[in-house]
Amino acid sequence: MSNEDSLDSNAGGGAVRTTPGLRDFAIATGRSIGRVTHYRTRALAGASVRYRIGHFSSTVTNSNRQVNCCRVADLHENASIITRDRGYTFPIWNTLLPIRNGDILNSDFGYHQRVRFRVSWKSRGAMKTQLPALVLLASSALAQSSGTFTLTGSMTTPRFLHTATLLNDGRVLITGGSQSSVNPIVPLASAEVYDLSTGAFTATGNMTTARQSHTATLLPDGKVLIAGGTDSGYGALTSAELYDPSTGAFTATGDMITARDSHTATLLADGRVLIAGGSGSFGSQSSAEIYDPSTRTFTSTSGMIDSSDLSDYASVLLPNGRTLITRTACAMIDGELYDPYNGTFTQVINSTVRQTGPTTTLLINGSVLIAGGDICDGDGPVANTALFDYSTGNFAANASMIHARESHTARLLSDGTVLMTGGSIGGTNSATAEIYDPSAGVFTATANMTAPRSSHTATLLRNGQVLIVGGITRATQVPIGAVLLSSAELYTSAVLVPAAKLFSISDDGQGAVWHGVTGELVSPTNPATGGEVLSMYTTSLVVGGVIPPQVAVGGSLAEIWYFGAAPGYPGYFQVNFRVPSSAASGATVPVRLTYIGRPSNEVTIAVH
Repeated sequence: MSNEDSLDSNAGGGAVRTTPGLRDFAIATGRSIGRVTHYRTRALAGASVRYRIGHFSSTVTNSNRQVNCCRVADLHENASIITRDRGYTFPIWNTLLPIRNGDILNSDFGYHQRVRFRVSWKSRGAMKTQLPALVLLASSALAQSSGTFTLTGSMTTPRFLHTATLLNDGRVLITGGSQSSVNPIVPLASAEVYDLSTGAFTATGNMTTARQSHTATLLPDGKVLIAGGTDSGYGALTSAELYDPSTGAFTATGDMITARDSHTATLLADGRVLIAGGSGSFGSQSSAEIYDPSTRTFTSTSGMIDSSDLSDYASVLLPNGRTLITRTACAMIDGELYDPYNGTFTQVINSTVRQTGPTTTLLINGSVLIAGGDICDGDGPVANTALFDYSTGNFAANASMIHARESHTARLLSDGTVLMTGGSIGGTNSATAEIYDPSAGVFTATANMTAPRSSHTATLLRNGQVLIVGGITRATQVPIGAVLLSSAELYTSAVLVPAAKLFSISDDGQGAVWHGVTGELVSPTNPATGGEVLSMYTTSLVVGGVIPPQVAVGGSLAEIWYFGAAPGYPGYFQVNFRVPSSAASGATVPVRLTYIGRPSNEVTIAVH
């Protein structure tokens, strides 16, 4: 294998080093552009070439001032980065984007200099491992009855305002919630697990604290983080705990810094969890904090910019690694973006969307669907929807749902469509359901649920079905109260796409994973090392989707360098990832891929 990389400038020459891996390029450009370091090539087995520029330093001679900029920046093809000298060190966006050619434009008090940036890559020799044909088993999409709901086993306890979390083994953990829809509230400490293979719920260990309106987040090591919520005295909680599926037990972990309920919890690309917003004892919370699974502690991060009294917090992890947090005041949605690279929030201007309490769903194309809720006009829920474009940061009106609804669910399905179920409609509850197709931009009706319900949960299972659990039902409008549900049902779409599958080369589960540079299989005699980039094949990613999969190695999330079609193997996908430096050493370190919330099977690799 050989490679060539080149940089040139219309303002000066460039010196190039072509050593493998991390590269430093010294660029002489006359007056503006200084030295580029950490120019990283990403031409791995079958991957699109990706490049990152980091710690880009600019020396501005005509102001006699040293300015560091572009700390981490990636370039689109023929894109430009514009920096301005104000005498400060500041970062530009932190994204991971493929580039071929681009321009860097430096602006110093009106002085402009354009640097032409050219990249080329050549490789000789096979760069992908020829895996045995028996390894690549055909992925299956199972045909079923079109768009049907069927009853499955009931929970051991009726509940709403609970959580439902898909575990690595395919079971679903149900925690907490309330067993009363009228005052006084009665939060639950109980938890139970649904097993699709038996269609039954069984009790598991109780939480250490009874809670409702809390969050539950599956961590890279397979445990579940339970955080915050409301206690029986209407007080927000600081406590947090961990559920271990292997033992069925909950144990306390570090407390949050701020008591909160109805907040958001987002698993970041580095495996930490962002906790943001919610309500506290004195109203809305604009603060945020980070949970680190390695230390089991929470630490503060910068708070959100808008500290006004807002509610209905929701969050999604965007394809670029940022987190969109939406919250509402009466008839207006406010958005902020959290950047994990520098720990700060920036506001997103919204002059289009007007609704409170909508659902927020990340689509396969990277847009965010905001649907339903109310507009504070006293007329009940609305059918309004909107889209947030993460590439532009803009909100735009979208097609309306067939039915107005609030306190409903919106679940991304494995084919890229979204299932909307139930909700409240003018004081009663609905059994209706509909499907949103992002490619056509329209909603179409599907079968009704077996029971009207709101404040329930909807979980995409590993086989492609959706588990609907609990909630409340109110067949007619009454002043107070409603019937709590213990029932559950399964939604089956026309075609069920199973969760991603990883491949093994032996009966003991050794993964079909290879070294990105040499193309040799990872094995106990040829182990991976921390920081090395590996490649593997998988199934069930969506063609053209921009949502990156997550890969856990030894319980730590890996950095994804490439995901897309597997060259030479139609219907399969390739994922390139870097072994975390924190990954434990061993001959059988577990590897698991998660895509749109569904964990794959587990394989193992040797790590030295």
